[in-house]
Amino acid sequence: MPIGNFSNQANRKDASNQLPRKFLMGIFVPIVGVVGAIVFSTSASADCVQVDQIQNATAQGTYVTCGGDDISYRVPILDSVIFGGITYNDVFATTNSVITFGSPDGTWSDFPPTPGISFQSLDWVAGVPGSPYWWNSHPDEFFNITTTNSGFVVELQGRYYWTYPNGELIHNILAFVRNPDGTLNIQSFTSSSETQHRNGCRLQLNGPIVDFETCGITQQVSLLAITELVEQISNNTVPAPPVEEIAQVVEDLIKDPTQQSKTDSISPKMESDDNLIVITIHGNFIETVRAIAVNAKNVPDGSWIQTPSTVTFSARKSQLSTYKVQVFNGSVPVVAVQSFTITG
Repeated sequence: MPIGNFSNQANRKDASNQLPRKFLMGIFVPIVGVVGAIVFSTSASADCVQVDQIQNATAQGTYVTCGGDDISYRVPILDSVIFGGITYNDVFATTNSVITFGSPDGTWSDFPPTPGISFQSLDWVAGVPGSPYWWNSHPDEFFNITTTNSGFVVELQGRYYWTYPNGELIHNILAFVRNPDGTLNIQSFTSSSETQHRNGCRLQLNGPIVDFETCGITQQVSLLAITELVEQISNNTVPAPPVEEIAQVVEDLIKDPTQQSKTDSISPKMESDDNLIVITIHGNFIETVRAIAVNAKNVPDGSWIQTPSTVTFSARKSQLSTYKVQVFNGSVPVVAVQSFTITG
């Protein structure tokens, strides 16, 4: 969809459910006061930073951008970085949850051909209030870029274009620590349990898609771990040891519990009222289950029964015939999704 094309949006409903902004946003304002300045728009049409205003920005701080649809913002990096063995002076972040190196790329329908990182990427929209790049706005949606000498952070909270404005509100964070040699230690977090989004890297123009491990990204860390890392980047206090010690420092900094549990199979059973499904997940459950989501919606806390080999809980039958079940236990990577189908 081209930028500024609003013709197919006229019949959309107003948002009825807005999720609260994640607490990470509370970190940025006090931190920015320490490291530099909050950068606001000078345009009368918006209180957010527009594309042309961030194009030549050099200050440290948090840039509250205008978000939008398929929009690519330049990240005000304070020194060159190395990605895929190539040195870049320009980095761009798009509202589709993509980071590109060397040139902007707002591709929404597939992996961009530009060297870059697609993290849970899709045709996302950040309807930032006052944005000239999107017709509808929500106070819980944002697309912010924080940059210091230690690195940079890109944070998206928005919704999928084709379900807007009533789709699930997702929260994606990519945190980049710039090592002394210019290479990047990259950590990520997403609030979505969906596995169908685009994940991968392209190390060269029109090159093959490679996995996160190949391009040096930790696919998913806990919200607590990335919060601590973001705070260090924002405070400009990330340790800068000799290059040979970087790997150990990073490991100590963002260490998360290693995933030991696994799921093998799932057994759904309809109850007599035909609206309730009793679901049993079979596997090896070592850690304590902290949350369970069915089709990306959490079941009530503590409503499941956990044994060393099963987790059992109830869920209401939905209009969807396919159910995706995700178990969370605070370890990484997360436990694999289990799916089943009920017809009739």
